[in-house]
Amino acid sequence: MKYKLTAPACIVASFLVFGLNSGFNAPSAYAKTCDPTDNDIQAAQMTITRVNSRIDRLELTLVQTLKLHAGQISAYISQQTTAIGRMFDASNQSNAQIARETAEIKATRDFMPSAGACETVSGVLGSKAAKAFAEQAAKDATTAQTGRLTNSKGTPSQNGQSQDVVYRWDRRLKTWCNPESLQTGEDVCSGLAGNHNADINPGSLYGAKTLETELDRQAARDLITNLVAPFAPDPLPLENVNSEEERRQQLKRLSTQARLALATDTFNERYAQRLPAVNLGEWARAILPDGQIPGTEDTPDNISMKELQTILMSSRFDDPNYFVALQAMEPENVRREMATNQALTLSLLFKISENIERLTDIQATRLASEVEKELLENSITPGTEIEAPEPG
Repeated sequence: MKYKLTAPACIVASFLVFGLNSGFNAPSAYAKTCDPTDNDIQAAQMTITRVNSRIDRLELTLVQTLKLHAGQISAYISQQTTAIGRMFDASNQSNAQIARETAEIKATRDFMPSAGACETVSGVLGSKAAKAFAEQAAKDATTAQTGRLTNSKGTPSQNGQSQDVVYRWDRRLKTWCNPESLQTGEDVCSGLAGNHNADINPGSLYGAKTLETELDRQAARDLITNLVAPFAPDPLPLENVNSEEERRQQLKRLSTQARLALATDTFNERYAQRLPAVNLGEWARAILPDGQIPGTEDTPDNISMKELQTILMSSRFDDPNYFVALQAMEPENVRREMATNQALTLSLLFKISENIERLTDIQATRLASEVEKELLENSITPGTEIEAPEPG
C-alpha cells in the first residue's frame, strides 16, 4: 500500500518517526522542517510501513487477546452455569434430606407413646389383670355360696341349717355387734364400734371402691348372705328319694337353690369388682390430682377393678387441669385422646350390657317363679297336659 503525503502529513510523519521509531536516524534538519524530497517520502513510507506493521501486529495481538478473553469468559460462564446447577442440586438434595428427616422425626414421634399414653397403657394392662381377677373371684364366691345352699362338705351348713345358724350368729356377736352401741355387756357381744351392723349396712359393699382388709370383705359377704339366703336348708339324703313325689320335691328344692344362686351371683359380681387385684397405686398417684382419688384419704397400692375405673374417669373429668391441657393439645394428640375416651366408653358400655343381660335373666326367672306359683295355686302341676274344652 502506497501513500502520498502532503506538507502537513510530513510534519505528522516526523513526529511519528521520533515517537514510535527510536531506531530511525533521521537528519537533525528533519526535526525542524519537512523537505519534500524523494528521500523524505521514502523515509516516511518506511516509517509508515513499520507503524502499519506494528498496528497490524497490535491488532492481531488484540484480536487474539479478545478471542482468548472471550473464550475465558465463555468458560467462566459455562463453569458458572454448572456451579449454579450444582448449587440448585445441592439445595434440592438438602431440602429432600430435610423433608426426609422431618418425616422420620414425625413418624418416630407418632409411634412414640407420650406420658399420657404410657399412663393409659398402664391402666389398660391393670384393667385386664383386674378384670380376670374379678371374674375368678366372683366365680369362687358363687361356688362357696352355692355349696352352702346345697349343704356341701366343708361348708357351715354341711350338717344342716342349725349348724349354719350357730356359725353365723356367733360371728354376728363377736364381730358385728358392739356392746356400747347396744348398751349391753361385753359378755353378750364384743365387736368394735366401727364394725357395728356392718353385716347389714349396704355401704359395706357399695360404699367401698376397694375392700382392702379381710374384715371389709367378710362384712360384704355377710351382707350378701343376709340379703339373699339367710338360711341354708337342711340336707336331704339322696338315698331317701324313692317315690315320684319325693323326686318332685327334690327337683323343686333344686330350682329354689338355683334361683338363690342366681341372685347371689349378681351380688358376688359387685363384690368381686371391689376386691384388690393389681398393684397400680403408684401409677394412680402419679396421674390423679393430689395423688389420691377424690373423697379418699389415700390411694392403696393394690386397687380393685371398680377403683381402677374410677381412676380412669376421675383423672380426666375431676381434674380441671385436664381440660386446660386439652385446649393446648395438638390435633394429633386430641385425636388420640378421643380414641382413648372412646375405648373407655366402649368398656363401660360393655359392662352395662352385661348388667342388662343379668337383669333380664333375673326378671325372666322371677316371671317363671310367679307362673309356677300360680299354677300350683290352681292345682295344676307344671308339665302336665291340659285338655282343651269341647266346643259348644
